[in-house]
Amino acid sequence: MNIKSKVLFVFALFFCFVNISIKAQSLAWEKLYGLGYGNESSRIDDETFYVCGSGPAGHPAVVMKLNQYGNQIWYREFDNTYTSYANCIVTTDDKGCVIIGNIQSHKAIWKYDTDGNLLWLKNFDGGDDLEKIIKVGASFYAVGGNIVFKFDSNGNLIWTKGFTINARLFIHDIYFEKNSNTLFCAGDFLDQYPVTLGFIGKIDASGNITGQRTYKLLEKTTWYSYLKRYGNGFIVAGITVDSNSFNPRVFFQKINMNCDIEFTKIFPQDSNEWLSGFFVKDDNKLMFSTRSGDANQQQQNKMKFFVTDGDGNITKSNIINSDYTKYINFGMMLNNGYSIFTGYKGNTYYATEFKILVIKLDSSLNFSTVNVSESSSSIAENFSLSQNYPNPFNPNTIINYQIKNSALISLNIYDANGRLIKILENGFKPAGNYTANFSAEGLSSGVYYYSLVVDGVVFDTKKAVILK
Repeated sequence: MNIKSKVLFVFALFFCFVNISIKAQSLAWEKLYGLGYGNESSRIDDETFYVCGSGPAGHPAVVMKLNQYGNQIWYREFDNTYTSYANCIVTTDDKGCVIIGNIQSHKAIWKYDTDGNLLWLKNFDGGDDLEKIIKVGASFYAVGGNIVFKFDSNGNLIWTKGFTINARLFIHDIYFEKNSNTLFCAGDFLDQYPVTLGFIGKIDASGNITGQRTYKLLEKTTWYSYLKRYGNGFIVAGITVDSNSFNPRVFFQKINMNCDIEFTKIFPQDSNEWLSGFFVKDDNKLMFSTRSGDANQQQQNKMKFFVTDGDGNITKSNIINSDYTKYINFGMMLNNGYSIFTGYKGNTYYATEFKILVIKLDSSLNFSTVNVSESSSSIAENFSLSQNYPNPFNPNTIINYQIKNSALISLNIYDANGRLIKILENGFKPAGNYTANFSAEGLSSGVYYYSLVVDGVVFDTKKAVILK
């Protein structure tokens, strides 16, 4: 065999192995990622998506970018010195993401670019935690409790508006209808204990309330958890409970643009069944995820995925025994027939440890379990970042950090809007204790953030205050 033939043979063998390796990775899977809880996900394209939630000890806000096989592209933890969390995430036009949640006991909205770099962070107070966010043009709409928030493209608050129908109103889902320039909101509120009513409200783009209505199915409870566009109107989905039972039943309703109910489907009771995810699939199919069972009544716990037609007739289903350890919080559709569900898994029924759970279903609602994939949260055992001292400071402060294993690190300084303004340290470091000096020269008084980045992953972020 001549040299040219050997080279061609080696290349052919290499691509053969690459092809086998790619095929060996399943496109429908179930994976775990480190310690924490998965709250929501957002599609970038059919091969990549974001997941947000809360992480391990200290409960830092967590954001991950995953590929179609569930492999991490990057993983970010924001602030593990306070209880913080990321509730909802939306993909932006530049393929970055905007997240809402709680940072250092304040409501927060922040943005990462497609490579996981923090671009800006905005904190504010008042009302309930933000629960849902959507992107409309260059703006963002978010909800928390009975309040609607509108932000510009940089996270600056434009206006807030509260529905006054009931102070105990909680909005769970929103949809912006562009033809009427109207934000539709769905939720529920406690009317007179123990009766809970469903709610639909409408607000225009300037923050004016244009309508609000309440709904009641069975006697005791009507929860509107999801609001999705369907046909010429919407579908709301949730649970309802009658007066003779505490067992919830899953339902959906079709409503028109005037919020009139046109169709109602209540599914047969299945031993205390709760709706954990819902979306419209392929324009005319409905996708549900539920959990059911009651340990106190020795009922088997089941995690169920099912698809129905527009009338609620089940066409596909997959029921999984989950031993009271797996819980879904959110579901979304990809455009290639696959679906993503995000939640968490406990180590036992009385769990003391939880891991972020992500499931990718194929069009037949099947998936394969993949060995546990530990997230970069394991970095916490090998690195530490101390609070700067003094703080507040002027003109200099000291930042200490510890590295137990050699790694490529950088120590970055950001302003209050999340813009990178300084890199104090950058490069490969052997194990050891390190000290960096942060000078306030050329900077104005205010709040700044410093992050220790380890092998491309933001390990920890803390706050420093310049006071001149």
